[in-house]
Amino acid sequence: AIAGVLALDPEILILDDPTAGLDPKGRRDLINSIRFLHNKLELTTIFVSSNMDDVLELADRIVVLFDGEIKMIDTPKNIFKFL
Repeated sequence: AIAGVLALDPEILILDDPTAGLDPKGRRDLINSIRFLHNKLELTTIFVSSNMDDVLELADRIVVLFDGEIKMIDTPKNIFKFL
């Protein structure tokens, strides 16, 4: 599915919980692929996840939503000071 989207040469890639349901190896492989694509294509990537390990591995900025409202926007380091 990601390859089909990339064929359209998007400016932004939005991924909604792409590692959900994957085993640890599949999760690791997908995270590495996302990181590679983000860096190689210089593609803005919005990664939606409730898995904090995934977030910490990929994010340079985090937006925290609660009840549909933005509560925080900051670096992972600063966000996780409060959690």
